[in-house]
Amino acid sequence: MAGCKYKYSTSIESDIVLVDLDHGTEESRLRSIGTHAHGLVLWRDRIVTLDSEEGAVVVLEPSSGGRDAIWKVPDPPKFLKGLIVIDNVAYFGIAPHAERQARAEPDLNCELAAVHLQTRSLIFRRRVETRGLLNAIAAPHLASSSTYRATSWSFHNEGTDIGGHWSSGLPYLHSSLKTHWKPMGGPLGPLRGVQLLLDHVDIKPLQEVIRAHGERLWSPDWQAEHNAYLQGRAQNTQQYKPGSQEILLLFSARDGGTVFQFPLYKQLRHLIEPIFFQILGREDLGKLMRVHLARLLPGGRIRVHRDRGRYAAEGHRIHVPIDVEPSTIQFVSCPSTDVHAISGNVSTQTAMQQGCIPLRVEEGLAYEINNALPHLLQNDGKQSRIHLIFDAAERSLSKPIRLRPGQQCVYTSRGIHC
Repeated sequence: MAGCKYKYSTSIESDIVLVDLDHGTEESRLRSIGTHAHGLVLWRDRIVTLDSEEGAVVVLEPSSGGRDAIWKVPDPPKFLKGLIVIDNVAYFGIAPHAERQARAEPDLNCELAAVHLQTRSLIFRRRVETRGLLNAIAAPHLASSSTYRATSWSFHNEGTDIGGHWSSGLPYLHSSLKTHWKPMGGPLGPLRGVQLLLDHVDIKPLQEVIRAHGERLWSPDWQAEHNAYLQGRAQNTQQYKPGSQEILLLFSARDGGTVFQFPLYKQLRHLIEPIFFQILGREDLGKLMRVHLARLLPGGRIRVHRDRGRYAAEGHRIHVPIDVEPSTIQFVSCPSTDVHAISGNVSTQTAMQQGCIPLRVEEGLAYEINNALPHLLQNDGKQSRIHLIFDAAERSLSKPIRLRPGQQCVYTSRGIHC
């Protein structure tokens, strides 16, 4: 919420309060989240904090008020303080339980611990010569916001390729790279500004539903009845994406303006929105321009092309591989090559010989691709490749227009007409 911030209500039993800074009003309160709690880090769409007196790492769900103590010190009494989250790992201090006046004693030394928030496992716990209470942990070399927002080691390599961050804390590519990409150095090598790895997400629930529906879900006849139908894109699909199929969930015209919500979005909401929350954050859900499921059949290919239009220039194209066999999928980008210098029927292997570079693709690994650069794809395997693909703007968009099952719309260069 703009103009708001979380703060602690300090007492023996701690609360977290969301305060509107513009009006000085309390917006919401999470009660009894811990005893003498310390640390507040926004992680995905949740809050990580320390129940200091009880020696526990706690994950809070603001929308439901849920509280989950994912790890507790096995040898109490101990006092926890200082907290950051880097790449799904919480780092914090463990101190011997002592009276307040004894916490500054030079012979008091603490421990530094790391706990994985997803697996709930202790990664390490080691003694540190703190000569007093360990009060704070920070990673300013990664992000200035590291003490209150989850960050990533990849931020250490950030430079001109990073344009900003979603409310989740994850970065997005600089928009200037859409039109003025140039080779950049650093550990990421040639993929810098081409592919930005974001996070691993749980794709199993969505994967299971797609597999359970089988071929019916991809049938144009079934979609025409249960989803809305968008005419005017078949020629482009046949020209550049033979052997591909799609299920539209959100779609905008080329200008990225008005967004239309397709009926199947509502049916899949509980499966796809947790992914959006993790990658973008709840606050940025209203920035989605396009969302679709894309399937490339065995032997299918997406010919070399680059995406155009305002939606591509201003949006960020994010892929989440749902069903892939990495050894048989070749997804390559050609940042240093003119799209017209590559034959439309060229194989990915030949394209790589001409300077194109392969992208990293694995199930559940979300990444942003610079889709304004020439790119191509082919499936040499025996199973279909399925991705969840979405485009998000840096600006907020108007509320999507909901379409009815069976409703027909027409896609033209001037917009979408329903």
